[in-house]
Amino acid sequence: MAYDHAIQLDPSFAEAYSIKAGVLLSLNRYEDALVALEHVLSLNPNANATIHFTEGVVLLNLNHYAEALVALEQALQRNPRLIEAYYCKGFALFELHRYQEALHAYEQAIQLNPKYIEAYKGKSNALWILGRDKEALFVDNLTSKLIQLYQTKQSSDSQPSSYLSLPK
Repeated sequence: MAYDHAIQLDPSFAEAYSIKAGVLLSLNRYEDALVALEHVLSLNPNANATIHFTEGVVLLNLNHYAEALVALEQALQRNPRLIEAYYCKGFALFELHRYQEALHAYEQAIQLNPKYIEAYKGKSNALWILGRDKEALFVDNLTSKLIQLYQTKQSSDSQPSSYLSLPK
């Protein structure tokens, strides 16, 4: 691959490692993607939000929820409007049984993008676990209506794609 050739020519070329990590993530080669991201972060400790977000996604896919949370927090410190980072943060917190915090993260994602259906699903799951059944049912109904609305409009660009599916 071209990124491997670039790395051979210049092992300090952080961007090549970043591209490699993205490719490996898309191939579901999470351990290898994590190694590439570790190279990026060692070469550039002040990496941008996207690098930390990608690290968080990789760690979530490896079920390393506490580590993912740290990476996602770093992404959000660098870009507090990174919608999917809030969603993934909610996912990590949910898996860590920190449901109230997960709920808050999902609400932040929804506040930034009211069309983000996956965040509504996460919010509903957190509400059910917290025993807030009426609110959860309301969110479930709202989510169903949003899904119908967006399917009718054929609006695939109305919500961010998700790297993960929420736990049921």
